[in-house]
Amino acid sequence: MKVQMQIRGVIGIIVLQNGDLNLLSVALIRELNAALDAFESDFAIRVIIITSYAKAFCAGADLTELLAETPQKPDFIDDWQYLGSVQKPVIACVMGACFGGGLEITLMCDLIIASDNAQFAFPEVKLGLLPGGGGTQRINKRIGASRAAELLFTGASIHANKACEWGLVNYVFSKDVCFDETLILAQKIAQHSGEATRAIKRVIIDSYHSSMVESLDEGLRNERVAFYTRLFSANGFDGIHAFFAKK
Repeated sequence: MKVQMQIRGVIGIIVLQNGDLNLLSVALIRELNAALDAFESDFAIRVIIITSYAKAFCAGADLTELLAETPQKPDFIDDWQYLGSVQKPVIACVMGACFGGGLEITLMCDLIIASDNAQFAFPEVKLGLLPGGGGTQRINKRIGASRAAELLFTGASIHANKACEWGLVNYVFSKDVCFDETLILAQKIAQHSGEATRAIKRVIIDSYHSSMVESLDEGLRNERVAFYTRLFSANGFDGIHAFFAKK
């Protein structure tokens, strides 16, 4: 099992557990989506938390699977987007590294709570690539174009405190209380009408879409074209091979 489902009263908890690094794989995304769908369909669940107790919240995509991609294969990124359509409030409780696809997952959550050992980065540029699962679009709207450009152009990681200062993270807590504090916040939200919180989320998303020069959907399509164009270019896999050679 790549994910574990837990229930604390009206709070649904999804724990990522795909090894120390929690690499995003087809299997993990499939199980994550199934867990999200189960909690979304459960009338008793008011709020969903996504977290991990491993070394990393999620260190990014499984590059071995990326090497197996071909232009003829189905678009695997579609499955990554389901979290963005969940109607109930979703909180990411991030402890440890949150890189690449892991950061894309958290950006689809409504709130991000981080531990004081959390780090955030989009390292794709170091492989000669770019985020392909919505990262360029959602980070831009979350923290602004200039700070998003800094993360995307450099591939450097930022500490949870800076992420909070930039508006990427809502709160930072010590690692030993981070999940407990996230649960307290989830319970505060869950005290209110589920219909109201879903309606609030819907109008926030509608405003988010209408405030963009291009719609989010169009931005995601443009990002995906750029990602695959780069991946399937003459030297698109070179950065990934170099990464494994260095290891």
